[in-house]
Amino acid sequence: MNRDFIIVQNAHTNNLKNIDVEIPKHKFVVFTGISGSGKSSLLFDTIYTEAQRQLIETFSTFARTRMPKLSRPDVDDILNLSTAIVIDQKRMGNNLRSTVGTATEINTYLRILYSRTAKPFIGPSFYFSFNHPEGMCPECNGLGKQIKIDLDIFLNRDLSIHDGAITHPHYKAGGFLWKELITMNIIDTIKPLKEFSEEELDLLLYSAPFEIKDARQKLAYNRNFEGIARKLEKAVAGRADDETADDEKKCLYKVF
Repeated sequence: MNRDFIIVQNAHTNNLKNIDVEIPKHKFVVFTGISGSGKSSLLFDTIYTEAQRQLIETFSTFARTRMPKLSRPDVDDILNLSTAIVIDQKRMGNNLRSTVGTATEINTYLRILYSRTAKPFIGPSFYFSFNHPEGMCPECNGLGKQIKIDLDIFLNRDLSIHDGAITHPHYKAGGFLWKELITMNIIDTIKPLKEFSEEELDLLLYSAPFEIKDARQKLAYNRNFEGIARKLEKAVAGRADDETADDEKKCLYKVF
């Protein structure tokens, strides 16, 4: 018997019509065909399922009771099978900091390699990590892209803050953050945004955090003010979500 091939005899799972096939081992093999032709039935429901079933049968009785129960697929015989691994097309997660490198831990070894061979300096391995504050890019925070507020959607410049100029649901008129922003008294909340100077608009949207005068008497929660666009961008970058929540998708972000 030629052991350089996986031999499938009379496969009839789902759309497979009594298929006999020999698949060369130690080679890159591609199965193509129209939808419904039986590609997945042959690879996943037949070959992979049988490989997993045979592997589980080698375990102890104790271990088998805690493993998935796999039935023999609809095939007469499959010969010369080895242990199989399936790499599917499902997303690993919604966090941009989860990559193939981090999931397989290859990234850890790459960091060590670069930290030992980098020139002109050799530093701690975390200097080469996009997930560490001292190693990540200061422009994108290690995400590989910048997330910026789309001001054309975020603001209704014909309105004042009091009347609902900020369209983000966190700042809807009457809401907690809306009330806090008005109570802070650091900008004119009655004047329409289209009448704001560049300095006033920059203060509202992008100012660095600063302490609010008489905050303890004025406010119940926030003691400092930070530009609202800057604060929201930092929040999204901090979560590192691949996709933002539905309410944020409607009105917020541009990716660069």
